[in-house]
Amino acid sequence: MVCWCDRLVRVETRTRVVIVQHPSERRKAIGTGRMAAACLVGAETVVTKGFGERDPRLVRLLSDPDRPAWLLFPGTAAADADQAPPAGPITLVAVDATWSHAVPMVHRNPLLAALPRIAFRPDAPSGYRIRRQPRGECMSTIEALAHVLGVLEGDPAGMARLLEPFRALIDRQIALRDRRYEPRYPVRKLARRAARG
Repeated sequence: MVCWCDRLVRVETRTRVVIVQHPSERRKAIGTGRMAAACLVGAETVVTKGFGERDPRLVRLLSDPDRPAWLLFPGTAAADADQAPPAGPITLVAVDATWSHAVPMVHRNPLLAALPRIAFRPDAPSGYRIRRQPRGECMSTIEALAHVLGVLEGDPAGMARLLEPFRALIDRQIALRDRRYEPRYPVRKLARRAARG
């Protein structure tokens, strides 16, 4: 496990961000929803499996008429964030879960299922090299938020700062893995042993 706290950034947005997090993601050291919430000033996290639940806090967060809620989730009816983003300040709802949990969370929760959707087509694969993505277009929570907030806020470079702790997490986790699997003995010592027979 590695720490990325020293790379946290503070990012303010007009967009209110609500992260609906599956309980299994809550304590994952490599989860990015918690990272996004720590970076985004004013972001709120609601932990729920979401199966038909009407969490009063979630109801309140999604009911602001001045900031209508949009669900960041792919689908045939989803607005393309790059081509037709919603006008005005919104509440952007991101589901933080594995894809196998995220799909039922959205479909079985009437609050989430009723929201208009916003999505985007990534121009590169996810940088989440330490966690397998089910499909090439799948992104981590923080990557998706950075992209869509970049469009909504009109500041892609500023929102890309969200990826600083994400990249630190990945680089440090890979370095730790590589260190763990280094040969136990230096190569020269192994060569000498082999030569001696």
